[in-house]
This record gives sequence, structure tokens and C-alpha cells, in this order.
Amino acid sequence: MKVCLISFNLIFPATRSLLQLLKSIKQVEVHYINYVDYSSRSFPLDKPLGFLFSEFFMFFKILFYSKKFKNCIFVIFDAYLPLTLIAIRLLRRKSILVIGSSLLKEKIVKGHRIFAWLGHFTQIFAYYLSDNLVIFGEYMTDWVYANKFSSKIRIAPQPIIYALINNFYLEKPYRNRKAIIGYVGALTEHKGFHLLIESIKYIKTGMKDNYPKFLIIGSGSLEEELRKRKDLYDNVNYIGFIPHNKLRRYYNEMKLLVLPSYTEGMPAVIFEAMACGTPVLATPVGAIPNIIKDCETGFLLKSNDPSYIAERIVELLSKHDLLEKVSINAYKYIRTNFSDEKILEAWRKILIKIEL
Repeated sequence: MKVCLISFNLIFPATRSLLQLLKSIKQVEVHYINYVDYSSRSFPLDKPLGFLFSEFFMFFKILFYSKKFKNCIFVIFDAYLPLTLIAIRLLRRKSILVIGSSLLKEKIVKGHRIFAWLGHFTQIFAYYLSDNLVIFGEYMTDWVYANKFSSKIRIAPQPIIYALINNFYLEKPYRNRKAIIGYVGALTEHKGFHLLIESIKYIKTGMKDNYPKFLIIGSGSLEEELRKRKDLYDNVNYIGFIPHNKLRRYYNEMKLLVLPSYTEGMPAVIFEAMACGTPVLATPVGAIPNIIKDCETGFLLKSNDPSYIAERIVELLSKHDLLEKVSINAYKYIRTNFSDEKILEAWRKILIKIEL
């Protein structure tokens, strides 16, 4: 079986993980096709032309690989490329579109309403053209507006968690950890990072003393704003970007990881934290409710309003037994349900069904 993976760039951990996962499936020959996005290099008004040029260039790559590998299955990862999919259909090849998130929700949060709707219609059109749609949990169906395409939908584990258990595990017993609230990820608005920062003042007011410390790991557009907040210096330890292979020690210091995102697919940080026995408090967006069951394997936020985030953090920190129970449950859940063998088997079944 031959598979051609199409994505924007191998610098993204999720893309590298999917490539590694596909290559690990027995009897699957994988080839990577880099999609050069010229629209990202142009001014806003030139973006449509850049997009068309990217798609035109991609057509010839598809033609080349179709001739070289007559039975190749094209897997497009978190990219919505209608002209590329039209080329694949014209050449009578099978396609799999792996859906990462909702372009509409993500761009609206960023304030790009026109591009949000253009991206949304492009994404839906890509659904029509694809033979199969892969999502990371049944809760994602509504979130990414794929309800009308149920016959095409296949559910598979998030690729980035492949080989995760080998790199993330429990080192420091949960009861020995200090009251450290963690955040790992992009410091951006669509991740709700600014809301978490605003919640700190409510926590300080609510607890008055002995309030927790915050450990912030990551980089992004809100980094400079964080550095300017001198009122948070005594509460926040911001250590910037940390290489992925060194994150484990930081997860093992945390009492709670908070992820107040507006939009997600299935963030890897949730699996990483749970694999280290760290409970996660997150908004129920994307496929997150498939993994986090409130008060069982983690905790869900009913709102990402800063005052509510603060209230929930303060409440949980007072419930030591519940936190420890969820820590154990989260650790066991990841170990039981996401072994490398189970992840490979889930993706192998999808490929075999498509080939048949």
C-alpha cells in the first residue's frame, strides 16, 4: 500500500508525528509531499492569488506522484485544498482529509471575520471533495461542521500521541507536588491564554494568601503583553519555549494544567499532562470531551470567563482527594487506551478500508 502525505511543513510536531505513525504501519510505503503556501507570503489582497498559485503548483506534484504510484492514497493533513482534491478526483485516486480544527472559529477569535468565512466555505467544499474525513473524536463532528458528512467520517487517535507514552510518564508523585498551575502552548488569543492571565487577579483576591504559582511555557503573540504585566511577577514563572523532549519534568511539577481555549482539535498537551499524572482543566471544545470526563479523567470548564476560571481553580485546589483520584485515573486512562499498538491498528484499519 502506498500513501502520499500532503501537509504544509514538517516543522510542525503534529505533521512529523503523522508521518512517523504512517511509516510505522506494516506494509505501508509513505511519501511526503510538501504543500508550499504562497498565500501566507503575500499581502491580504494578494492572498487569493497566492492560494491559486499554490494549488496550481500542487496539481503538477499530484500528477507526478499519481503516475509514479498508480494506487497511491493521498492523505491531506489539516489543510483544506479544494483544487488539489479536484485533481485527485480527476486522476481517480482516493483521498483522506484529516481535520485538525475549525477555520471559522479560529479566525473569528483572531478578528479576521472575512477570511474566517472564506476559510469556512473552503473547508466545507473540501469535505465534499474528499473520499474520507478523519477526526480525533466524535465530539469534533459538530465542532468542525461535519454533521452532513457522517458517511465519510472515520475516527482515529490524534497522530501526535503516537510514541508519547515513551516520552511522558509519571516521575514525581502527585501528593508531593506544590500548588503550581501550568499552561503549555501558544500564547495566543484563540488558546484563551489572555483569559487565564486575567484570572490570576481573581485568584489572588479569592485566596488572599498562599495562592498558587503559575508556570507558563510557550511563545506567541501575547508574549510581550505578559512580560509587561509587572503585577504578576510574584505569581508567574514564565520560562518561554521549551523543547518537546524536556517538557516531562515540568508537567511533573504541576498540580493542574489549564487550557481555556476557544477552539481546538485535540491538543497534544492534554495527553502529555495526563501521561504524567497531571489533571487537566479545559474548555469542552473540539474532541476534548472524548478524553476528559469531568471529575473522572479531568475537569471541564463551563465558561472561559476569567472570574469563572479563577473560581474553578480555587475550588479544585481545596479538593485534594479529588485531584489525586483524577491524577490516577488520567494516568491509567492514557496507558490503557493509547498504546502505540492501538494507535497503529486504528490508522491501519482506516487505510485498509479505503484501499478495498
